[in-house]
Amino acid sequence: MKFCDGAVSVRGMKFMARHGVFQDERALPQPFEVDVEVRGDFSRAMRTDELDDSYDYRHIVDSVRTVMEGNSISLIERIAAEILEKVSRNAPYGSLVTVRVRKPAAPLDVPFDTVEFELQTRVE
Repeated sequence: MKFCDGAVSVRGMKFMARHGVFQDERALPQPFEVDVEVRGDFSRAMRTDELDDSYDYRHIVDSVRTVMEGNSISLIERIAAEILEKVSRNAPYGSLVTVRVRKPAAPLDVPFDTVEFELQTRVE
């Protein structure tokens, strides 16, 4: 089979964490949601049916958990960057890694669904 573009993703991971710029955001855990997608050539995994030839989505969950449950971070941009760095370490060469971090309880004075930051990189 020739190059076959596909994606391994974990969407809607939910964490209660103490991240934010303001002290009251760090005082009590608040909800965060994270999506991670690793897009690339999965044709070998499709042929062999072997996990070693794919990208184990447990690595995504472990990477996100490490960041979300770790030290407080001020900005969702930095949260996304740390997750992206950890996930990309084991991602296949040439894959495209996308991370989205949402903060549905951000301190805003208008009704809203969520605040989201998206970050993407190509693994080289």
